[in-house]
Order: sequence, then C-alpha cells, then structure tokens
Amino acid sequence: MRAILLAMVAVLSLYATKPDPNYTEPPKLLERVAPEYTQAAREARVEGSVTLSGVIDVNGRFTDVLIVHPLSHGLGDKAIECVRKWRFKPAMQKGVAVPAKATVQINFRLL
Repeated sequence: MRAILLAMVAVLSLYATKPDPNYTEPPKLLERVAPEYTQAAREARVEGSVTLSGVIDVNGRFTDVLIVHPLSHGLGDKAIECVRKWRFKPAMQKGVAVPAKATVQINFRLL
C-alpha cells in the first residue's frame, strides 16, 4: 500500500505542471512503477521529495533525466530508477508523436 501511495503522489506532480501549448495532446502516464527506499534512507528516516526533469520521448520513455532537487542516502538514484521504468503515451502534435519536456516530483514518506 505504501508503494502505491508514493507512486500516486509522483503521478499527480507530473500533471500539475503547465501544459505546453505546442502539443495538441500532452504526454499521458500509462504504466508506473513505485519508487523504493534504500536501506540507508529507511534507517536514517529520510523523508522528502526528489524533483527530476527530462524528456518523454516519442517511444513514451522518460529520458535525459536530471536531478533538479536531490535527497540523500541514494533516494535520487532510486527516483531515477523508478521513472525510467514508467511508460507514457507520448505528446502528440497534429497526430504525430513528439518529444516533450517533463518535470516529475517523487515524494518519499515513511508510514
């Protein structure tokens, strides 16, 4: 249940960004994988958010990922690992798939 909650928070952050007027259809999340805690982060009781920026390519993969706001104990790497497994319907412009810039916030909370 905890993993599902973390993934849902991350998805909401993706759609909270302002849509790009260049697309007739923005990217849409089709499949998500929940982020995982590292053992060190769990033991240190680290909580917070990792913000990632990147591109959703024409194949629906999150690429060119950069950490904009990191967290300690390896959680930035875990956030990247998570979003690289996500699958999207790519942005569309006049019926053609186009790359789209995206920002995703992954929230890590211990319950």
